[in-house]
Amino acid sequence: MNQPDARTDSIHPDLRRIAAVLPRAALGPRTYRIIRQMQRLSRRRAANVEIIKVGAASIRVHHPPAVTPPPYAALLWIHGGGYVIGNAAQDDSLCALVAKQLGALVAAVDYRLAPEHRFPAPLEDCYDALVWLAARKDIDNQRVAIGGASCRTLRRC
Repeated sequence: MNQPDARTDSIHPDLRRIAAVLPRAALGPRTYRIIRQMQRLSRRRAANVEIIKVGAASIRVHHPPAVTPPPYAALLWIHGGGYVIGNAAQDDSLCALVAKQLGALVAAVDYRLAPEHRFPAPLEDCYDALVWLAARKDIDNQRVAIGGASCRTLRRC
């Protein structure tokens, strides 16, 4: 008699046999370095991006069009990758588009990645970026939003 397997209980019975031997996630100790190397090959950077160092992280700043007068609304953008993979440059096109269409300043934080930097270091980098963004003289600190992407929600991942 087969014992129930907690790993496969939520999987359709017809797929349980194969699911028992498949890895649960594509990202793990053996694969994250390879994924990072592959991401470096496909960097698509936007033009006119200002890069600012804040604490241990850097921030890619996408300015709104010159026709928009300050103080600006702002968006702190946190790239996807679960604090393990990815970089702020991967979303340059999207951040530039948001800055242009909304007339807002978009700051994409390039936080430190795990496992080299243990939790809460990546989260602290994001917080430091938020504090820096809200304190800028050209930002209306009552109109600051936080957004981001996750590979679970983007089709291109």
